[in-house]
Amino acid sequence: MNADQIAQRIVQLGGAPNFSPEGLTTRSHADTSKANDTHDMMKEDMVAERFAIDRHRWDMIPYFAEQ
Repeated sequence: MNADQIAQRIVQLGGAPNFSPEGLTTRSHADTSKANDTHDMMKEDMVAERFAIDRHRWDMIPYFAEQ
């Protein structure tokens, strides 16, 4: 799913998508990358993906299952 599709869904749900980069780090669940090369970037990305998977598994899936 790309950003435009996500924004459309936010609007469908009555929200207002925020595309402003200001404050993005405060809304993000991921830290700013400190990687120096591609290998380190990939390792950081894997950690972030695992975090996202866990978040979906333990927070989001049960929430939407109850709706």
